[in-house]
This record gives sequence, C-alpha cells and structure tokens, in this order.
Amino acid sequence: MSLTYDGPTLRAIRESMGVPLRRVARQVGMSHGHLSKVERGEHGRPITPTRLS
Repeated sequence: MSLTYDGPTLRAIRESMGVPLRRVARQVGMSHGHLSKVERGEHGRPITPTRLS
C-alpha cells in the first residue's frame, strides 16, 4: 500500500508547520511554481512521502 497526499492536504501540512513553499520545492527538486500548482490541485501527480523526505 502506498501513501500519497493530495495537493490541498500537502499545503495544509506545510502551512501548519510554517514551512515556506520555496523551501519545500527546493527540498523535493521541483520549481516553486510547479509545487504551487500541485498544492492547488492543478496537477494530477500525487506526492509520496518518499518524495518529501
């Protein structure tokens, strides 16, 4: 079983931790614009915990 996060959930977690979007984007190897689209649900690719670690 694979755990994935949808964009709005990812954004809520990130914001509750006080982590800037640009920092997360840099850590996962995405542009901040692309990650912003993922968080808004404009990109269908789910984010896995592996990608976040």
